Amino acid sequence: MHFAEVPRPRLRCQAVRLLARLFLILLLASTCLHSAAADAPRPNVVFILADDLGIGNVGCYGADRDRTPRLDQLASGGIRFTRSFTASLCGPSRALIMSGRYAFRNGATNQDACTQLDPSEIRLPRLFKNAGYATACVGKWGQLPGDPGDHGFDDWLCFKGSGVYLNQPGERPERYEVHGEERELKNGEYMPEICQQRVL
Repeated sequence: MHFAEVPRPRLRCQAVRLLARLFLILLLASTCLHSAAADAPRPNVVFILADDLGIGNVGCYGADRDRTPRLDQLASGGIRFTRSFTASLCGPSRALIMSGRYAFRNGATNQDACTQLDPSEIRLPRLFKNAGYATACVGKWGQLPGDPGDHGFDDWLCFKGSGVYLNQPGERPERYEVHGEERELKNGEYMPEICQQRVL
């Protein structure tokens, strides 16, 4: 019997069976792919924000005056953003990164406005937590409202001002917080090393 001779109702039944089989195969394949994707290890995400560091100061972006071998090594094994923009002030740039929205949208248009930022704007740590990540914030936090834990960070060590490095002779010791507990920087301690130890 030739194809043209197959009765139409029978042809429709065969087509429906074929489509049903194809649908089941696609459903099974998508389930397997989803299961494999769910079991795949998530990449580690390390986001470094440095005040007063421009694109022209890092070797992987073409700097030829400054040498940044460790940052270049991180960039070679990770993702390098080449078409990203942020504000030129430290507070608004942090607000932009944490919210994913430009300053004219999130309201953090200057340093003072950052402390008035609606806490619901700070979405980045919650997005990572919802994806199954453990989150940490280490370093300067002072321009944003509340503490990092208020916004979804699991772990944090932060200081509120700029330029916290060493205690200065004859001055009050520098202060920082770990999970909201205030601590004093001891004489001889170097704040960048304390931050580094926390990250590691």
